[in-house]
Formats: sequence, structure tokens, C-alpha cells
Amino acid sequence: MKTVKELRRVLKSSGILFVSAISYFGVLGTIVKYFPEELILDSHRDLFERGIHLSKWHDYDISVFPDAKFWRPLELKSFMERHGFVTLEMAACEGVFTHLREYVNDVARDRRKWRKIIELAIRTSNYPTIIGNTEHFLWVGRKV
Repeated sequence: MKTVKELRRVLKSSGILFVSAISYFGVLGTIVKYFPEELILDSHRDLFERGIHLSKWHDYDISVFPDAKFWRPLELKSFMERHGFVTLEMAACEGVFTHLREYVNDVARDRRKWRKIIELAIRTSNYPTIIGNTEHFLWVGRKV
């Protein structure tokens, strides 16, 4: 709340604001892939209900992954609009290829296939279902 108020205060009236977010839905895929034991931990209830991640759950340096809020795309859109912004665009970062790094890297060795991957990722980046399923997404807006 404090951050979005400060962003609104310092943004020029004609300025455009870009907010990068970690997708709640994308995080679910990451958990299943890398940390399946977390699916059944009672301590993680806030993660699965509200998208709240707490670094204290892990035995590692918090600078690796600190406390965080994972956003559902429409939740972030609504939040920003309630705080005096208008949404101009939303887009997926990894897009349809989220959670496929190894495969994408293998295919990317062929330049023609790599160009097609980029084309598909860009062309589908603002589809609502893709925004929700990617690991990271971008919200773009301006002050009302």
C-alpha cells in the first residue's frame, strides 16, 4: 500500500508506470516442479489462499527469495485501479513457454525455431489466460 502511494506521488501526470509481478498461478507450477513438499505444509496456508510468501519458511539466506506477494493478474489490476491508476496493458513475460526453460534453450539453438518462439511469445503475451499462467507478468498504467 505504501509503495503504490509513493509511486502515484512521484509519477508525473503524463508518466507511464510499469509494474512487474510474480504470478500466483505461475508460482503454483514452480512449487509443484521444485518444492512439492510445500503443497501440504500448514504453514503455507497464506501462500495458497492469498499469495503471501514468507522467507522464514526456508533455511536459506532471505536475499535469495525474500518475503513476497504473488499476484493474480486481475487482483493486481484492481489494486492499481483502486489506488488511482488506469490500466493500459498487461502482458506475460515468459508467456506460453513458462516452466519450459530447458526445452526452449534446446530449441533456441536453431535460429529459425528461436524466432518462431519469440514471435509466439510476443503474439500471445497479452492473452488473459497466458498472463495468469506465466511466472511473471507486467502491468502497465498511468495516473487517473
